[in-house]
This record gives sequence, structure tokens and C-alpha cells, in this order.
Amino acid sequence: MVYSSILLIRIANELRLRLSDQMIDYIVSRINYGHAISLLDLSYEISERDRSIKFYSTGRPFIYADICLLCDELAKRNHGRMLKKSVTDCIYIGDID
Repeated sequence: MVYSSILLIRIANELRLRLSDQMIDYIVSRINYGHAISLLDLSYEISERDRSIKFYSTGRPFIYADICLLCDELAKRNHGRMLKKSVTDCIYIGDID
């Protein structure tokens, strides 16, 4: 499956996540490669592109939790898999046919 921004925006809106369309476009571009990606690293990449993103005192970007929720919901809908869910990081892989 090739992921589209439309699908992810719809899911993000249903979950009321704080992810802009530009962030979703970047997420789509990363998961469409079909490689396992660290969602923590992905949140840092997005925060480097958008300096308005705030950080928790732990150093994690606020958007990290929303990205994890978005990818977890994708996995629940059989669009990819969460390879790891832990306190330290989440690892997601998109299923590319």
C-alpha cells in the first residue's frame, strides 16, 4: 500500500491530533519507503524543519506522542505494523506492496 496524506489527515482529524498537513506530508514521505523507522527520530526531524514545535522537559518534541498514536492507529487498521512500543521509542514499518 502506498500511503496518502489524505488517509493520514483523516485519521489524525478523527483522533484530534496536533499534526499539521505539512507534518503529515513529511510522515507519509518517510513511511512510504517501507523501512522500519523510529518515531522519536521522526519527531526530531520534523521539529528541526518546524522550529515552532515545543519540547517536553525530557527533550522530546510535543508531536512525538501524536505521531505514535497516528502510527498505532494505522497498525490497528492493518496499514503497517508497530514493531516496538516502549517508553523509550516506538518503531513503525509501513507495508509497501
